[in-house]
Amino acid sequence: MKPLVRDILEALEKIAPQGLAEPWDNPGLQVGSLGGKVNKVMVALDPSVATLRGAVEEDAQVLLTHHPLIFKPITSIEANTGPGPVLFEAIREEISIVSVHTNLDAAIEGVNQVLANMLSLEAIEPLSPSAGEGLVGIGRIGLLPRSLSVEDFVGNVKEIFGLKVVRVVNPKKAQVRRVAVVGGSGGGFIQVARSRGADILFTGDLKYHQAREAEAIGLTVVDGGHFSTEIATMGALRDSFERMCNELGWEVDVVLYEKEQDPFLFV
Repeated sequence: MKPLVRDILEALEKIAPQGLAEPWDNPGLQVGSLGGKVNKVMVALDPSVATLRGAVEEDAQVLLTHHPLIFKPITSIEANTGPGPVLFEAIREEISIVSVHTNLDAAIEGVNQVLANMLSLEAIEPLSPSAGEGLVGIGRIGLLPRSLSVEDFVGNVKEIFGLKVVRVVNPKKAQVRRVAVVGGSGGGFIQVARSRGADILFTGDLKYHQAREAEAIGLTVVDGGHFSTEIATMGALRDSFERMCNELGWEVDVVLYEKEQDPFLFV
């Protein structure tokens, strides 16, 4: 059975319900045809010209991304600025772009759960729970199998996520065991992490004044970058969606775009 784009959206509700999304977010269909037939889906972090062209090369009809293409109402579309280049190309190539963003962050098996699993955390709970039961909510908090020095924890993070450098606030803490995790941009969860008894927060996109805030309250923060803390989980999204397709009896190939790169370079 070959699904339609509307069927893809329905299936994604079981992985990342749109009701879990933050009020400012815009998950779901970004551009495309709900009635379009789907033979192949490509998963990527960002809806960019590069990932869209990757979908074209793979003959995929849907580009499933974490980050939405459109966040705010659009009053005009220009072909060479903002979302224009991607929108024009998607329409020209008849590719539908679908996104699962903060709803995937909060989902039971979403971005933050995957990160917590990658760090081998135990006794995992939502850092900021949503209404409902189970592991639903933004972020995760749990215990390392044993206490580590900050240096050893950072070494593990760099090895697991393939990072050469990370930013660290309060690196002199003797030992850490209770770890809070927020993929992407988690500087706004510093006080939450502290209130939940975290020794350390692993996140990305930490701003200067947020770093000062963490410094003031004695919370160690390891910033692995927005890109690296999320790209590492896209393979899990591909696997989850592929399992969903198999359970539904769909004849759909699900592939991962593997050429995305962090826009930030260290020189």
